[in-house]
Amino acid sequence: MNSNKAETKENYLNQTLMNGLKILEQFNENNSKLGINELEKTIDLNKSSVWRLIYTLEYLGYLKKVPEEEKYTLGFEGLKFAKIILNRLKIRGIALPYLEDLSAELNLSVNLCVMENDEAILIATASAPDIPDNYFHVGRVFPLYCSSSGKVLLANLPEEDKNSIIENLELRQLTPNTITDKNKLKKHLNQIVKTGYAVDNEEYLPGTKCLAFPIKNNTGQVIASISVSNRKLNLLEEFDVSQYLDNVSKIANKISHELGYGLYDPLGSN
Repeated sequence: MNSNKAETKENYLNQTLMNGLKILEQFNENNSKLGINELEKTIDLNKSSVWRLIYTLEYLGYLKKVPEEEKYTLGFEGLKFAKIILNRLKIRGIALPYLEDLSAELNLSVNLCVMENDEAILIATASAPDIPDNYFHVGRVFPLYCSSSGKVLLANLPEEDKNSIIENLELRQLTPNTITDKNKLKKHLNQIVKTGYAVDNEEYLPGTKCLAFPIKNNTGQVIASISVSNRKLNLLEEFDVSQYLDNVSKIANKISHELGYGLYDPLGSN
């Protein structure tokens, strides 16, 4: 019965629209500019079909041509949807003032992430006043297994969901400190649940340490993470995450409280 329903739904899918969206999906932070030949290979269509789709997307403003390189990049039309999505996120509006206050207090970058498609995606950020950092921008994604935000989100999932994601993750060695053994990762995540916070000890980016706490909603579910980073400070040896535990914990507590989880204290203190 369910199989028949799925087949019925597939009959109504518009392949041309799917191909157009597939083109847009090829663009990311590592591939911000792509040519027709590159797109042709990735979506398995002939050059004329790809060209028509690209021309349409360019005409509508979703793609922009880079003439000197004969390549395309994402246009500004898509930002309209990003703004709608971000404005819909209640947690973003609640958390942003806290992020800005914490960033000004600690002079560190402060980020708010949620989990989407087995990645941590940044939905709000506040750069340190003295060290603006464009690296942490809304929409940037982080791996679940080696970033502090990703680890704290992954660690607090139900056990079955967590194990399923870990089994499908590719644990790439991004730095000498990256955990690439899945059993070690599971033990590490269990420790994060016990302590109530996660640390990225140069596991994602060389020279960058991060500290993240979970944010919970009224049911006690972890729905986001708040993190601080020493990126661009050039103070790696002096960056002791323990000195920020209380500050970040209190902000995670306040945001969770506004989301309805008033008794939440990530460090278990009064």
